[in-house]
Amino acid sequence: MKTANPTAWNQHPTGMARPAAGRRQWLALVLILALAALPRGLYLAELLREPALTWPILDGDFHHYWARSLATGDWTPPAGVRDPLIPEHPFSKPPGYPYFLALVYRLATPHHVAGLVAQALLSLLNVALVWLLGRRLAGPAVGALAALGMALWWPMTYFIGELIDPTLVMTLSLALLLTCAGWRRQPRLSLAILAGVLLGVLALVRTNFILLAPPLAIWALVVARGRLGNRRALAQALALALGVTLAVAPVTLRNRVVGGEWVLITANGGLNLYIGNHELSDQEAVQGPLIDELLGSWSWSLYDFDALVRGLERRLGHPVGYAGCSRWFASQALDYMRHNPAQTLGRIGRRAWLMLGPVEVGNIKVIELDRRHSAVLSRLPGDFSMIVALGGLGIALWLLEWRRRTPPPPRAPSTDHAMLALALITMAVLFASYLPFFMESRFRAPLAPPLLIFGGLALTRLWSLARSRHRWWAAGLAALALASWALLRLTSLAHPPSEASWHHLRGETLYWQGRHEAALPEYEAAFRLDPTQPLIQLGLGRNLYSLERPVETIPYLALVVEQAPQDIEAHSWLGLAWLAIDRPREAEASLLRALRLDPTREDLRRLLERTRQGPDGNTRP
Repeated sequence: MKTANPTAWNQHPTGMARPAAGRRQWLALVLILALAALPRGLYLAELLREPALTWPILDGDFHHYWARSLATGDWTPPAGVRDPLIPEHPFSKPPGYPYFLALVYRLATPHHVAGLVAQALLSLLNVALVWLLGRRLAGPAVGALAALGMALWWPMTYFIGELIDPTLVMTLSLALLLTCAGWRRQPRLSLAILAGVLLGVLALVRTNFILLAPPLAIWALVVARGRLGNRRALAQALALALGVTLAVAPVTLRNRVVGGEWVLITANGGLNLYIGNHELSDQEAVQGPLIDELLGSWSWSLYDFDALVRGLERRLGHPVGYAGCSRWFASQALDYMRHNPAQTLGRIGRRAWLMLGPVEVGNIKVIELDRRHSAVLSRLPGDFSMIVALGGLGIALWLLEWRRRTPPPPRAPSTDHAMLALALITMAVLFASYLPFFMESRFRAPLAPPLLIFGGLALTRLWSLARSRHRWWAAGLAALALASWALLRLTSLAHPPSEASWHHLRGETLYWQGRHEAALPEYEAAFRLDPTQPLIQLGLGRNLYSLERPVETIPYLALVVEQAPQDIEAHSWLGLAWLAIDRPREAEASLLRALRLDPTREDLRRLLERTRQGPDGNTRP
């Protein structure tokens, strides 16, 4: 019997038709979902037992504030942070994830735990979606193996506990690929529009997905041309583009109407490019000397974007707006890259290696130490470099099978070459899009599902070879994958996880909950491990002041202002400490320094007036 040509990837895949899933396949999915639910449920229980672990911080806190405000209509910012003025300006961060979180809060309750539960459910859905996608692309065994990897790989469980976007991004990207697979089998304009809408929504959650629009349209054009002809294939590609426009255009128009600026989705692109490309960038930590200088603080956050724009306008002497601020920071980054080509290429290479390596890099949390201190996560398997090694072998075997125009090995499932090509294109675009910026584990998380599918394909091919007369080939290919894994592990370029930063973040979490006594040992542990870090010194000093121990506060804040004389917050807290021990002249000097750095701070001006009043309420001479 003649075998259908598996390389006719732009033709209707009649030679790759799959029978309906048998009872055993569905039973396997149920068992895998049960296996996935166990660590996710245990991890949520572990988080809820310790409030310091569940309280949102940094990006998660900003997302929670934004979503809660959308759900309740109350835009009052948390105590101790600037008002980000979200309703009044173009978006300074992609709005997709906060709007998703707001929907959860409206349907349930505006409490951050509702977001964690919703993400746990999405994470289980992702396991099922990978199973479906793997089956469609390369057969039921590949789907089961990929789903098993999603169920057990520990970052999939870890990310449900953070109010950030990786879990949602994976849900949407898997839905996009499944929609494309459905369109591939039956190319209809409605499915093409739906795929475009899903891609547009993805771009609203993670802006770099917009770069996938041109290659996806070209892929659709090539795939449809063989079946529909040039004109109808072009219509399909245009329908896909229409779907992207329908999703993104309302946000662009909103930015124009509300903020008076043409901002496609978000105005933080230039800032992110600068963070990864300046003289002090280490490609992991989110830092930048110009940001510190314009804000007058080492301890800035997403709440400070509007203040950053105003600081730049004061520096330049004219309005720049959000879009202008993004362009200015982009120009600083591009100028640095142009004048430092060797260093820029070296950094891009290091980011690429970090993207493939075994360490989960975090610039919001110290992810590796969070895992080490978790009874659940520490017992789960997971090593991204292993996923890369197996997925890379699967890609190589698939490309050889496709390019040699030969049928798959005996007993191996059939493959949909067009969809595997799209999965590879998606990974390549996402991987390349992060290289000019900086590295973080959450950025590479969407690469895991397609890599797991390619890894499942590699394992099924190795099994087929081992069962035939090609056992030595199977052993050699398995050895190659193990060697690749060892190379990635042995040459990891990630910085060692910082115990000091881990304790500092725990202290910050407890501090913002008002649990200052509980925060103190965390800050002290961080200071013992790294007494030179201004953020740790500031946190410890601020916490001691909140514990009404101003005398102990002053030495730590003095260390901050010695290292960072432009830090407004350190001068402000130091002024408060001096005032608390009735040293008005020292308090006045500290507050005046803070006001000179930011003359718009009315709170500091009012505090300065207090320092100038004597015990009788009159102004001191």
